Amino acid sequence: MEMNIHAQEVDLREYLSIFKRYWWVIALITLGIVVLAALYTFFVITPLYESSTTIMVSNPVLSQNRALDVNELNLNRRLAETYGEIVRSRRVATQVITEMNLPITPEALNNKVQVTQVRETEFIQISVTDPDPTLAASIANNIAAAFQDNIVEIMNVDNVSILDEAVESASPVSPNKPLNVGIGGILGIMTGVFVIFLREYFDNTIHTKEDVARHLELPVIGSIPLIEDKPTRGGKIHVQKILSPQKKVRDSES
Repeated sequence: MEMNIHAQEVDLREYLSIFKRYWWVIALITLGIVVLAALYTFFVITPLYESSTTIMVSNPVLSQNRALDVNELNLNRRLAETYGEIVRSRRVATQVITEMNLPITPEALNNKVQVTQVRETEFIQISVTDPDPTLAASIANNIAAAFQDNIVEIMNVDNVSILDEAVESASPVSPNKPLNVGIGGILGIMTGVFVIFLREYFDNTIHTKEDVARHLELPVIGSIPLIEDKPTRGGKIHVQKILSPQKKVRDSES
């Protein structure tokens, strides 16, 4: 048990030593990926704007003097679910494309449209995303109007009213710039850590006496420091011999 704890402590020290030696590699890789993520987010991705309109579905058989009961509210909610599918129908999309003279197909238009039922109520929210905020608001309002017209023809009822019209959005909903840069930073750190540990894994050289004891399983008796020979004046080479760690003797070749 004590040996396992000691081995874990040694491994932890090795990991910390690796991070200490190569922290600058992690920092450079992280900085590079963050810069690339920022450039891609700010200058490459096209901003998208979203505009929404809200419509309300009501029971056509109610008179103005009657109050809604629970069953009628549930009916309106079920109608809202059904009407949500009609909003994204090819019939409505084709009418909007014709009226607005849009150079796209009904399928492409529906890819811009999102229909949601507001908290399981009788309200339906129609949201449109587009690079042009003015066009996004105009498409949303035209879809609501076309849907209102088609409901009268399809269901033979006039029980849809527009609650809120779409307006131009001042700020884009995509891309999320802080999120993209943050993701770039996390990916940079992960990539840097992966690179330095991959380098350590394929590094077969012996750096310290601890490496000798660990890889060769041999005791370290002593170590010899590396000394470079430096030429002196007159072309002579000065050789230095190590006799002991405390004492050094120098000889010169004649």
